[in-house]
Amino acid sequence: MSYSRWGPGSYWYTYFSVSDSETRAGQVFMVCGVRGFTYEDLQKDIDACLQKCKEECELSEEKAPELLKELRGYMLEFMDDVINDKEIDEMEEVNAASLMDLPLLLPNLKYERSREILARRLTDG
Repeated sequence: MSYSRWGPGSYWYTYFSVSDSETRAGQVFMVCGVRGFTYEDLQKDIDACLQKCKEECELSEEKAPELLKELRGYMLEFMDDVINDKEIDEMEEVNAASLMDLPLLLPNLKYERSREILARRLTDG
């Protein structure tokens, strides 16, 4: 999912990157042409992440405040999406469940990735 695209409306091209992570912490916010930041990176220190973007993009002191304010908004929107992602909720529930409880979860799973995690956990024991 894209939060912004280059053009008259934005300096940044940012998006929620597809991730193999089964946790919130591992979800990735991409700043195209710069780098990706995990949800955990942003949660721990969003200002440090913004500083990295400022340095890597060589933003001028004049334009940096406005551009970084814009980027912070996209980062916060991504974080809100990760917090409210029901598929991640379900994957984390399957990962946290005891082996004995896993079969009880199966009838209620709505997402394919959760079923794959459950099958892997049952197989691996």
